[in-house]
Amino acid sequence: MLSAVTTFESALGSSLTASAFYDSSSYTTAQLNVYKTDWSNLPPGAINFSRPGITLSQLTSAGQISAFNALAQVALSSAGTPIPGVLAADDYLGYTQNANGYGADLYHVAFVGAM
Repeated sequence: MLSAVTTFESALGSSLTASAFYDSSSYTTAQLNVYKTDWSNLPPGAINFSRPGITLSQLTSAGQISAFNALAQVALSSAGTPIPGVLAADDYLGYTQNANGYGADLYHVAFVGAM
């Protein structure tokens, strides 16, 4: 897992890495705890907090997308969740229901705490 995170971090570049990684050198323990616990599967307009991290739409190079796919595969393999299916289902919901706020490009990636 750590290898996949390191590869993803390298692929992001400095500005996206700064937006995706939250550690104790820049944030208080209380702030980090909020980032760890405030999450929702609802679309952005239906929640009253900002999600930390970067959105998948910010991944613009083939290397960034490939590194994310490898990271997602490692992170979700133990749960038995196929990430392409999850992303496709969210896109389908957004397209078929005209549901503003649904879609794979709105997924967030953030790393909270020490790596």
